[in-house]
Amino acid sequence: MVLQGLIGAALAAPARAQTSEDAPPPPLEPGPDLEIVVETQTGVDEMGRVTAPVFINGAGPYRFFVDTGANRSAVSPRLAQRLNLPIVGRSRVHGLGGVVEAPMARLERLESGAVDVAGIDVPVLEGDVVAGMAGVLGVEAMARRRLTIDFERRRMQIARASRRPPGREWTGVPARVRLGQLVVTRAAIDGVRVNVIIDTGASHSFGNTMFTRALAQVRQTTVERHQVVGAAFGPNIFITEALVVQRMRLGDISATAFPALIADLHVFDVWRLREEPTLLLGMDVLSTCGALAIDYGASQIYFRPR
Repeated sequence: MVLQGLIGAALAAPARAQTSEDAPPPPLEPGPDLEIVVETQTGVDEMGRVTAPVFINGAGPYRFFVDTGANRSAVSPRLAQRLNLPIVGRSRVHGLGGVVEAPMARLERLESGAVDVAGIDVPVLEGDVVAGMAGVLGVEAMARRRLTIDFERRRMQIARASRRPPGREWTGVPARVRLGQLVVTRAAIDGVRVNVIIDTGASHSFGNTMFTRALAQVRQTTVERHQVVGAAFGPNIFITEALVVQRMRLGDISATAFPALIADLHVFDVWRLREEPTLLLGMDVLSTCGALAIDYGASQIYFRPR
């Protein structure tokens, strides 16, 4: 998912003290008890997406899912109503299936671990994109930062960017930052070089038509019928085709025999990637790694195998 518009942010990791008189309301949805690292714990929602606790205007924590394909955070209507967030206008929001107009809510402060963003306007999104969640934690605060998601230990950490790998067992892959904070890298898939988008907000992986054509040039591509899939929000998309990626290699990391849903999604146009073989890599594949780190300052992606 991509939420168009990038807002600059100041980052800090303030201490937080609470008393019984100013204790925040409970989370909108119950979540599993998870280990806290620094100030951030993570979980997994029903769609397999990574979740993190977020404080809005000092209240919370609320469960947001972490979306590296969104360059702007968002809140659900339920959270906007609960916190009586002021609506300051409307904005166009780009999603998988198309464009919708959404109300814009003013946030005095958004905090999650080391992320501390003040004075921002975010879309209020309805539909499946925030089903069971209080909102979306985008990457507007990730400039010059490294986001690390440990799938095995259910930990998330945001730290300063560094050109050093997180550890010996990690493998680095060069990346490009496009259109704000969208992370794009290159991979060899069945022997074909393609663009790969790292999107923790997508539960499935998607390839465009050019992706299918590129694979067909090197092997017999079997396209299968697939169940209908609805878009997270906005105009519905209906996907009836999928293919099995036999082998993908990202640096020293490889994945085998995973499905890619085939569709010329609206976001491929937004990202100017419709005419290039492109795979949006979702949580169905990313979560098979032990951990993932995206360094927005050094333009590097790191993987740690299980």
